[in-house]
Amino acid sequence: MNPIRIVIVGLPQPKGSAKIVPLRRQFPFTVTSFRDLLRSVAITSDNANVKAWQKAIAKGAQLALGGVELEVTGAVEVEAVFYFLRPKAHKKTDTRPHVVRPDCDKLARSVADALTGILYHDDSQITDYIARKRYAAPGESARVEITITPISAEMPLFTRGPSHGTTDRIVVERNIIRPVVAAAGARNLPW
Repeated sequence: MNPIRIVIVGLPQPKGSAKIVPLRRQFPFTVTSFRDLLRSVAITSDNANVKAWQKAIAKGAQLALGGVELEVTGAVEVEAVFYFLRPKAHKKTDTRPHVVRPDCDKLARSVADALTGILYHDDSQITDYIARKRYAAPGESARVEITITPISAEMPLFTRGPSHGTTDRIVVERNIIRPVVAAAGARNLPW
């Protein structure tokens, strides 16, 4: 079974930590049940940009499926390579690793949560996750390249309809979504 490949152009956003914000202004207040507690607080992410990022990933995944209903039957492997813009202080030939924030695990969590319910029912189906952070080559955009592969050949993960054709990559860039048709095994990317 062929893997699904998605390329999302944009600055990768980490999932971040959840924070609880009280909704009531008077303190202290009495909570008599768990339901009262849930009504008195809101749970938000500390990164305001993560929702838009996850929506772009979800939209790219939906386009990669080509409108075909997803049949999830087993474990998946997810590989995500996050490319960040190269700082101006780096030379064109500089190959130093990306060792600054954001953390790779928080970036991976953002992708896994965005694909839940689209390419798999639950992110607990991910048995292998490969996440990498890199600097983009000079002139290239910040992006994430995601590959989702079924683990076992006996357990088909994706069903593709005839409308899907040979498109195996979807590029989402500044709210413009376009399929990129590539020959099998081709590595030429549009940037």
